[in-house]
Amino acid sequence: MVRTAVEDSTEPFVRAHGEKAYTYYGKIERMNELMQRAMAGVSVPPIRAVLGDGYDGFVGADGGGGVKVERL
Repeated sequence: MVRTAVEDSTEPFVRAHGEKAYTYYGKIERMNELMQRAMAGVSVPPIRAVLGDGYDGFVGADGGGGVKVERL
């Protein structure tokens, strides 16, 4: 199994589901919303590290994929 994973460069999710995660989750409304919130949340720590904790310039802005930023 490890050998197959190393030799085959196909993403494990694609191998298991036949399509990329964004496409797969985009078809299921609940999962799409969860994925969008997760992706928006991934960017918060690096932005805080660069801009500082007191910066609130993105509150209410579209965080990508129609997800509104509640607090950055």
